[in-house]
Amino acid sequence: MSKIKSYMEVIKFETNIENHSYQNHVLLLFSASGSRIQIELITLFRQSNDIEGNGIDVFNDDPQFFDVKITHHLNYDTARMATIHDVWLPPVLRKSGLGGYLINQLILWGQKHYKEVKIAPLTLSLEDARSDDEKNSRNTYYKNVGFNFDFVEGTDEKCGKTQTCTFAQLKTHKYPDERLTVIAPKDYLIAQKKKICELEKLNQSLAHANKSYLNEIERYQQIVAHHQQIKVKWILFSVLLASILLIVYSLFC
Repeated sequence: MSKIKSYMEVIKFETNIENHSYQNHVLLLFSASGSRIQIELITLFRQSNDIEGNGIDVFNDDPQFFDVKITHHLNYDTARMATIHDVWLPPVLRKSGLGGYLINQLILWGQKHYKEVKIAPLTLSLEDARSDDEKNSRNTYYKNVGFNFDFVEGTDEKCGKTQTCTFAQLKTHKYPDERLTVIAPKDYLIAQKKKICELEKLNQSLAHANKSYLNEIERYQQIVAHHQQIKVKWILFSVLLASILLIVYSLFC
């Protein structure tokens, strides 16, 4: 199969961790060549909100989120079996709709080019089912996509594999859902440039206001200094006048 043109998307979504809300922007890089597809995510921006709802920039403040390259692979071998690798997201990116979107992109590609090819079983790891909520979320998603399961006995459906199926048997969903906003990189850059211009204008306004404020302070200090000089002069004059009167009084009395 000839090389498929790569594309990029910027995805904006929200995550909630320990009762804190985070706005996230990631760059999705999609590339396919021959029988291999690769999806990579690169973090562009992250911002949290404090308890008063004010934006706080926490860029590069979370090692679980930043400096992490997340890659999804799909390989198609000569045995007409497709293998999906690295279907995993760090905890800080889960429950955002992002994982489902990435899997959906893989399935769409497979249905377009290898519709009747079988997919090797996916491993259902305990790492993705540390709690009942995580287990139910994972299993429900894969079930809705169209996978059936072979669970390991005694693991309470937390560990096992999906059954072999073809891309044609799986279901795709209309994305992005309400939790995700997908933006073309060009539009994202234009929006960011606009924000930078607005910030530069705001910075200039603040600098002008600060200069005016400093000028007002300087003028006030000059006024105060002038009044203090007058006050000192009056005090000296009063002392001098009192001394003269005292001398005059002593001469005539």
